[in-house]
Amino acid sequence: MKSNVRVLVIDANELGRKSLCAILRRESGIEVAGDTAVGRDAVHLVRVCRPDVILMNLDADFREVLEAIENIMCTKATPILLVGRIQDSQKVYEAIRRGAIEMVEKPDASPVSVRKFLDRVRLTASLPVITHIRPSGGYGLDKTLEKKTGMDSIDPPSLQVSDLANILSSRVFAIASSTGGPQALALILAQLPTDFPCPVLIAQHISDGFADGMATWLSEICSLPVRLATDGEEAAPGVIYIASPERHCILTAGRRIALPERHEVDLYRPSCDRLLSSVADVCLSDSVGIILTGMGQDGAAGIARIYQRGGMTIGQDRESSLIYGMNRCAIEAGTIRKVMPVAPIASEMIRLAGGGW
Repeated sequence: MKSNVRVLVIDANELGRKSLCAILRRESGIEVAGDTAVGRDAVHLVRVCRPDVILMNLDADFREVLEAIENIMCTKATPILLVGRIQDSQKVYEAIRRGAIEMVEKPDASPVSVRKFLDRVRLTASLPVITHIRPSGGYGLDKTLEKKTGMDSIDPPSLQVSDLANILSSRVFAIASSTGGPQALALILAQLPTDFPCPVLIAQHISDGFADGMATWLSEICSLPVRLATDGEEAAPGVIYIASPERHCILTAGRRIALPERHEVDLYRPSCDRLLSSVADVCLSDSVGIILTGMGQDGAAGIARIYQRGGMTIGQDRESSLIYGMNRCAIEAGTIRKVMPVAPIASEMIRLAGGGW
């Protein structure tokens, strides 16, 4: 019989901590292994309590939160699920960059909200994580992915491509990602040069209200401009567009972005399938589809359409994926032309943008 999921609750607010613990203790199959405020006790308790997952509230001194995440991931790597609010979105992504998995909103009293919260706790507890190499300065993300993918460096000399500015490229890149996607996107997009000559459209599964924070966060680590996709805007070369989950995002005739209404029955928000399929229909063989880590199968049908239209399709490999789900579906369907670790995907994008195949 499977043992209980052991949860460590880290929250600087005592009332908030007690509230989360009460919700967890009412659930069969979940055990509160311990609770503490953010600080040095956090790392000690991780060692002593050996939790399967850590719930960490962002309502604390943010430097302490980041320090705790980094110390945990560098000494006793454990899946960390952030508990926050829409207003915390920029903090959320910085914490994710340090090693946290993703964020869940603190549940209200409704059964639906509580169930969604508990399901997310269980899912996060099942995710594999590895110990990060403590950075000598900056963040631990790059070294973590470097270790997982077997790459010696994420800054290969081949990325020096200043001549790309003189290449007229008609290709459009569409990226699909879900759980684990923000870390992968940060690694990929940060490597693209300022003269990257193609538009990049991204459908990342995300909670309502968090896309703006994600765009801001990525813009701080990328050389290219990053902004939210706007209805009617032409997809411009060298711009990274983030789709908001409040509506879907597609490419239309004339390579203009459209934001069709989503429906309550839509399981994935925004839809990766709809974005990738639209890029395939508009750009045909000039479309490039990339499917990254994520739960479920959204994006598999869309990237298959790009493949059928003669476009290039790339799938993140199993070893570098936090969740081998969306990409697995596409790879097993036989519609991925190239399977590769996350680290060299940027180099491949640059090659394709320059006319390679």
